[in-house]
Amino acid sequence: EDYFLAGKSLPWWAIGASLIAANISAEQIIGMSGSGFAVGLAIATYEWMAAITLLTVGKFVLPSFIE
Repeated sequence: EDYFLAGKSLPWWAIGASLIAANISAEQIIGMSGSGFAVGLAIATYEWMAAITLLTVGKFVLPSFIE
């Protein structure tokens, strides 16, 4: 419990940041840059929505699973 759940002491923003960090891959680093060049900056809307969604999940959904 201490190792996997950090003793249940992590704040919600740390859990959300962890989800975003785990979501980043080579596709986002290379592929989204190319799409941004080809399509324009509107492609970034997808990533902003993902960040907001993951922070919301980290704040409201994950605590119910951890309890």
